Amino acid sequence: MRSLAIFYDDKIVARLQEGIGVVTSLSAPPLPDTNLEVCPYAAIIFLDPVHEGELGQLLRSARSLDEFLSVVALHRFVVKNQEPAQA
Repeated sequence: MRSLAIFYDDKIVARLQEGIGVVTSLSAPPLPDTNLEVCPYAAIIFLDPVHEGELGQLLRSARSLDEFLSVVALHRFVVKNQEPAQA
């Protein structure tokens, strides 16, 4: 499984892990008792509210992780491999 970070102008704006997962916003965490948004190909944490809307739209319109990463690159984001978090 790939573990990736997405940057814009050298600032990290999101982290993602390949595989089915939850879409998380640090700027607007979900309210209690609300359904979490699930992505079929990645767990993603948006770290920057400035780019969260654009990345979220690109994520929801992509059919796969590879498609998402290709489209993200066209929008001036840079994707870098990250070491997976140690348990």
